[in-house]
Amino acid sequence: FFLQVPKDFRPQYPLPQCPRKALGMDEASRDGVAIGDLALELLLRIASFLTWHQVRAFWSVITHDASPEKAWQALVAARVGSFGHEEAFLADLTTLKDAKPYQPLLQAYTELFPSVIKPVLAHRYSPNRMLEHVFATDDATLLRLLFETHRCIHLEPNTLTNVIDRRARQCLEVILIEAAKGERGHCRLEAPRQPQVEAPPSFPLLAPGSPSAARKVVDFDRYPQRLLWRAALTRDSKICKLVLNHLAEGSKAAVDNDREAAYTLQLWAACCGAACGQRSLLAFCGSLLADEVARVSFKATAHDRHGLVEELEFEDAPLAVVAALRGHVQALETIARSGTDMMLCDRRGLTALDAARHPEHSAELRARLESIILAPAGSLPPLSGRGSRPGSRIGSRPGSAARRSRSS
Repeated sequence: FFLQVPKDFRPQYPLPQCPRKALGMDEASRDGVAIGDLALELLLRIASFLTWHQVRAFWSVITHDASPEKAWQALVAARVGSFGHEEAFLADLTTLKDAKPYQPLLQAYTELFPSVIKPVLAHRYSPNRMLEHVFATDDATLLRLLFETHRCIHLEPNTLTNVIDRRARQCLEVILIEAAKGERGHCRLEAPRQPQVEAPPSFPLLAPGSPSAARKVVDFDRYPQRLLWRAALTRDSKICKLVLNHLAEGSKAAVDNDREAAYTLQLWAACCGAACGQRSLLAFCGSLLADEVARVSFKATAHDRHGLVEELEFEDAPLAVVAALRGHVQALETIARSGTDMMLCDRRGLTALDAARHPEHSAELRARLESIILAPAGSLPPLSGRGSRPGSRIGSRPGSAARRSRSS
């Protein structure tokens, strides 16, 4: 930026006493950058709309190498003068006091307010307490800095779920990349403590014990399938792809039978895609939608159109019934393009057409769903391919198993 400010300019609003050279620049600078009281006031006003961590990144860009300490002191004086000493950020500083990018800010704070900062720095808070802020702002740069500063951070399964719910796409990618490195990574994903049950979970760790496992209900409140369900609820294709890759890599280490694990992952994707309206998950299954995963049994928790918690449960339900009952037009179209029989019904005789005419659906939605279900065979372009594994080949489940029939 280049600003020529009149020498007789006086800021309209009072600011902390910051000299014209507070940023290490003045109108006589030979670097071609001239900045005065107006520029300083504008920069400080911009900083007032940012969080401390955002201000730190912003200020590190606009400060001048000639006298950076004065620039940081001007920032700290203005920020504290407006908002006081923010306890949450001071606690963050104890976590990041060894991080090089935060040293200028920490030094300026120490010089201006030593009686405040020194007692705080006598403690060190856990880096995990900062994660909520990092995920809320999807600050992947700050997350990487935490990883590098603390070498290795252990994350609980609920933390990963929180990242997905926050739609923190960049942070999710950083976490999964570091977790995939194993012992060389800066992040460890802790294994969940599954509750004790009389029978084993339907699909533990992506490993169905046998083809008969398809007859059991997939519980999407359990880990790791919970991750894919939460990703599908975001309706973010990028997040769904990241989670699919993570689960696919996890299946390699969890089981010996790659084909069985691949089928399980496709079954999860089909359930989530139809119930949450995520087309990318359905496309991941390809033409298998008309065969191995044409019927699904699962239960999950979602929110209805009024924001209330809704318990979903389907047993041996055709995918078209699931998508129509949930009112997902594009998902239903993807299922129809796979070549599946749109007239399949559950044990009670409920078809996709019946589900499309659900009383809670609007007249317009019913008409759109019915037009897809009643479309003549071949009128929709086919869905090519038999599904694929993210980054590698994915197989189909060998054979088929009998399935129970009930949907609700």
